[in-house]
Amino acid sequence: MRLCNRNLSLLLIPLLLMGCSKRPLTISEFASAVQQDQDFVRQYKDETFYSTCAYYPSEMMALLELRGDLAKSGPAGSEQFEKAKSAFSSAHYFTVTLGLNDSSDVMRYGIADRQYYAVRVQDLTFRAASQFYILTERQDTIKPLIADLQRNYGLSPQATFMVAFPKEQLVAAKQFHVVYHDAHFGIGQPIRFDYATQSLRKELPAISF
Repeated sequence: MRLCNRNLSLLLIPLLLMGCSKRPLTISEFASAVQQDQDFVRQYKDETFYSTCAYYPSEMMALLELRGDLAKSGPAGSEQFEKAKSAFSSAHYFTVTLGLNDSSDVMRYGIADRQYYAVRVQDLTFRAASQFYILTERQDTIKPLIADLQRNYGLSPQATFMVAFPKEQLVAAKQFHVVYHDAHFGIGQPIRFDYATQSLRKELPAISF
């Protein structure tokens, strides 16, 4: 019984940080809460592949942009943060990861030779935008502003994409799907991640710099 209660407490931590807590969060607390928020994270899994789609609000994008600079800036950190946050405010950002259930390198899945591997990497680096779109409840299709493969230099077996969509085209949508239409790995059907627009507009905790 104690073990169950302990596990339940661990699951509630992100909810408490995002909801009930009124104190400003540290940068690491804020990042952890966003990455575990049930309104922001969606998952997919089949017999071979798994995929995760995580919404990154403009606050999170600003933290990624500034990274270590905030720790060095002292009182000026909040000013840098607000400026960076504003720069990301016109789009909805998502990170989409794709991996194999057996933890092997997904970028080499089904690869017969180095030449085809190079073609795959190049295509996903420069033409990933053709494989992502948003589908609204009215069946409107929204193309991404960017869809970038994040280079990990072999340090991760996953493929990770940063995808951004224009906010203004989602203002009237109550629900939408972030869709990944695979062209390389043999996934039989598009992967859809469902979101409620209102849940992405909720107020987030303040950050302590």
